[in-house]
Amino acid sequence: QKRKKQEIIAMKNTLLLSVIMLLSFFGLQAQNEETANYYNEVQQYSLIYPSFWEVEEDEENETTTLYVPLKKGENIYKQLQISVARWEDGDLYEFLEQTFSESEMTNLYPDITILDLGEDETKENQNHCFEMSYMMGEEKVTVLYYLEKKEDLIYLILASSPQSEYATYKKQYLRIIDSLRIR
Repeated sequence: QKRKKQEIIAMKNTLLLSVIMLLSFFGLQAQNEETANYYNEVQQYSLIYPSFWEVEEDEENETTTLYVPLKKGENIYKQLQISVARWEDGDLYEFLEQTFSESEMTNLYPDITILDLGEDETKENQNHCFEMSYMMGEEKVTVLYYLEKKEDLIYLILASSPQSEYATYKKQYLRIIDSLRIR
């Protein structure tokens, strides 16, 4: 009889654990699915981002920034900024040569490291992606740069976070970038 009680308790514990795991799974799925759509009518692009992020539009500079609100004690945003530039002087690589000189970046940030991630061949427009890491005050920051050229426009996305959190946020940044739709 004591053995039966132990088996019943073990079954209840297993059942309870299964229910908790199932609820956790559905809770994570619901959290992952809580997204919002952003559409920029002027620049003709849209994307999907986590709904708890905040959106700030700067019409004067024609940029949109999506960011995670800072928690107490944080001073570096986890953010993704989108801007659009007109470029009629060649392809995307000529734009990169003109705009992102590695020697100029080294002058600004002597400790900078740059990792070229190449292009996404599944995209229909010309694109390129790279990462840069450098010190910002006392903290190392990593920035993911994504550029996509359509006709005479360059869509530039800069996604940054403290390097210590970058692996986590990079996944979100890439999902947002993958959702980018240019009209």
